[in-house]
Amino acid sequence: MRFFEQFRMRKSVFNRLCNDLVLNYGLKSTRGVSGEEMVATFLYMLGQGASYRMLEERFQHSGETIFRQFHHVLSCVKKLAKNIIRPIDPSFGDTPKYIMDNDRYWPYFKDCIGAIDGTHIAIHVHQDEQVNPTFKGFLGPYRHTRYHIPQFRLAPNFRSNNEKFNYCHSSLRTVIERTFGVCKARWKILQNMPLRAKFETHRDIIVAFFTLHNFIRMMDSDDISILQKFEDIVSLQANEDDDTTVRNGSTNSEINEWEEPIQEDVQAMEEIRDNIRDQLSDQIN
Repeated sequence: MRFFEQFRMRKSVFNRLCNDLVLNYGLKSTRGVSGEEMVATFLYMLGQGASYRMLEERFQHSGETIFRQFHHVLSCVKKLAKNIIRPIDPSFGDTPKYIMDNDRYWPYFKDCIGAIDGTHIAIHVHQDEQVNPTFKGFLGPYRHTRYHIPQFRLAPNFRSNNEKFNYCHSSLRTVIERTFGVCKARWKILQNMPLRAKFETHRDIIVAFFTLHNFIRMMDSDDISILQKFEDIVSLQANEDDDTTVRNGSTNSEINEWEEPIQEDVQAMEEIRDNIRDQLSDQIN
């Protein structure tokens, strides 16, 4: 258990990760530093939120050496990401069973292929690169209306049809909120990102988190129950941001470049949302 506590995965999963990175993604040992030690240093920094100075003392290498090791492993994990962060069915031909088997969602959200949840990770994004995800393919909740599930527990009666939609929308996207909660519990650096790092490094670290999350879940079905022994995942989930959207209706598995949303697309998504809301109003009292 001590190995898990330090490196946030079991030793068997760690060994498979190292082998995979060496054999397929370019991880190379250097004179005096093995690939396994590089990965251990990388995971220790992410899992414990350790500074370079702490890593110098823990692994007895210079700050410059640890910096190079960290970015070498990060580069290899980014390559792994291309094969591990992807939809199981790139064509999105089937509706998820989770939606089909729940009358709250079926058939209203039958075209939903994923969810986005806003979360607090302290990184600096230039103002010119900040966007509001209210464009074609993204189905957001009604603003200035109750949204989060705890709000409905306090007063369960719906005050409007917009609230009915928000209630279903919120309960559907909690799957991604749980994932953020698990990642924040596992990787302490998410709660205190190194502010001096470049935006590109912050971005790559976040990609690495979810790459490792997927890899661990694939290799260790009992992982979450072990993690819960160390961390309060539930409380971290409850503190996630309010800015959430559900992606609806797109079947393109490629990542598209950002385009400024046009009014016609915004209006089209609002009409889809209103249509779902009106169908729900006939079913949920």
